[in-house]
Amino acid sequence: MENNNQVGSKVLFENDRVRVWDFRLEPGETSPLHSHLHDHFYVYVTDNNKISFFSPGSDSYDLDVPDGFTAYHDVGQNPPPLYTHQITNTGSNPHRQLVIEFLGESRTQEAQPSQSSQQLKKVDATRTE
Repeated sequence: MENNNQVGSKVLFENDRVRVWDFRLEPGETSPLHSHLHDHFYVYVTDNNKISFFSPGSDSYDLDVPDGFTAYHDVGQNPPPLYTHQITNTGSNPHRQLVIEFLGESRTQEAQPSQSSQQLKKVDATRTE
């Protein structure tokens, strides 16, 4: 499985301190496997985000993510495997988020627990809608 550092669909802005990505997935589309090498935050800007999250070496899981959900990550000097992943849009609506990377060295030696606007719960894959 090929990995890259392209954490979004298109770069909207970049300077020596930040890079802003537009991240879009159509229904059924899966992002490339990618790694987050910089501290970053992201904001979901679409409603009804149903995604499947996959990280090599871990079980995949499903999430329902609301519009406006925001999270911040300090990846540390040697980002752990969690920061290599791919996302699949399992919903029926287009998925969009903005990802903002802080370029340069991480502000922390070790990865830190993420900080988010609210706690997300994994979706029970056995439930029926």
